[in-house]
Amino acid sequence: MESTAAPLRFGVLTEGQSLPAWAAECVERLLASGQARLGARLQRPGGAPAAARRGAILPHLYHEHWVKRRSLALRQVELSERVAAAPLITIAGQGDATIEREALEKIRAARLDFILRFDARAVPEELLNLTRFGVWSFCQERRAVPCFRELVEGQAKTRMALERLTPGGAVCLHEGQFATCKASWVNNIDRARLGAADFCVRVCAQLANGGERRPVGSAETLVDAPPTNRDLARFLLRSATRSVEKLWELLFHVEIWNVGFTRQSVQQILRDGSVDHAQVTWCKPHGPGNFIADPFVYTRRGEPCVVVEDYFRGKGRICSVVPANAGASLELAVDLEFPYHMSYPCIFEEGDETYCIPETYQSRQVSLYRRTERGWELVRVLIEGKPAVDPTLFKHEGRYWLLFTLQDDGAWGNQKLYAYHAPALDSAWTAHALNPVKCDIGATRPAGNVFRSDGHLYRPSQDCSSTYGGAVIINRLLELSPTEFREEPAARIEPLAGGPYPHGFHTLNAMGSGAVFDSKKFAFDWFAWRQNHGRLHEVLR
Repeated sequence: MESTAAPLRFGVLTEGQSLPAWAAECVERLLASGQARLGARLQRPGGAPAAARRGAILPHLYHEHWVKRRSLALRQVELSERVAAAPLITIAGQGDATIEREALEKIRAARLDFILRFDARAVPEELLNLTRFGVWSFCQERRAVPCFRELVEGQAKTRMALERLTPGGAVCLHEGQFATCKASWVNNIDRARLGAADFCVRVCAQLANGGERRPVGSAETLVDAPPTNRDLARFLLRSATRSVEKLWELLFHVEIWNVGFTRQSVQQILRDGSVDHAQVTWCKPHGPGNFIADPFVYTRRGEPCVVVEDYFRGKGRICSVVPANAGASLELAVDLEFPYHMSYPCIFEEGDETYCIPETYQSRQVSLYRRTERGWELVRVLIEGKPAVDPTLFKHEGRYWLLFTLQDDGAWGNQKLYAYHAPALDSAWTAHALNPVKCDIGATRPAGNVFRSDGHLYRPSQDCSSTYGGAVIINRLLELSPTEFREEPAARIEPLAGGPYPHGFHTLNAMGSGAVFDSKKFAFDWFAWRQNHGRLHEVLR
């Protein structure tokens, strides 16, 4: 749904004729979105941000001479023509905490809706309430050194939040959680900084479509002492250890998934918060180097039919498991196979019709198939030009919904959730007003069909913060409309620690009165590097 509201006017605080690349990307995305236009460039006298000079000498030297030289996000780029051409207001005062009256009057005359700040320098208090929506900044600017404490403490996720600065503190407008790159401070900065470049667009879209909304909540309280030499030593040791572990994993281990059946219903799994090992039956393992995953279920002639991704000879295809509850043997019938990879055969049943939307991100299409006596037949392409990952179809309050991630989101399709909707399956599909509607490496990527329990709608998602498909997070949908999306975690389902596949869990679906799911293990393979070579560069960078 496109907003009819006039674009917001914003100003950007700059220092000279350049910005860090991540900040420049944020401004350019905002301008390209049409949600806002640049009303003024507020230039301050030069001076190194105070945060960059805090802490012991070794962390400072490492940041200045190693991290900054290698980080894509932190490299300085010249202001674009659009930014450089904006009306210039020079801010001067006695230090960063004050501003001259003349500059205040010029900013007031520019009629700005908000001001963007991309560094850690203090903002004069007079500036905080001078515009309609105040001064916006990112939470990592309040840290002594951005994106570092998560590495020292071994945290699985790095938080980025867009905040409104106020005299009493900061208020969170939008936030995202990114997987902490424990082997590299450079990669951790780039992942979080560049990944948050669309946050301003998201907040502007929300303001345009719903008026001035309540904030997400109060900003986190940061207890963040400047880094010490010991902190740097701890990080370097952790980084080296993690690099060796990751290299060992990628060079000599492959992921092997398998499908399991349980007598527990998805509602019971939700209530229990776990799968009961005693009630699980596993499919017979596939041949060496192959596996089955992503199980979905539909009913045909009164019997359950299970369709899965069959990863065979380096590429996925869609197959039926014969019989549906195979435990002693594994017999597969090929349903859909194309030259490109296929997986996640999402099933949607309505009336007497059964539909399937398989993941085919390499084709950059989301295609709808219908089950007939002749097999699966293409109905139509729903969305073109998107490398959609794990597209999940369901109906809610009279509208059809598609939720998916994008393979090119910077985290292999694990980071940001996109929503599309339509009044009918054969209608045009419309992007959600707030796309991407969610940014959380720990609870975004779809993990099975949306289901109802006790009057609420629940959406399974994957926790990919530590490993791909590490666990399933079942989210309770709180708001879903063309202009709203909000959910909260209701349960976390871990892989079965004592079972044959203890290292991951990433699909969960109902099957009659029970459920079907998949789990993974890491298996040793001398030639695993041939399959994992595309990810080695991230460790070696």
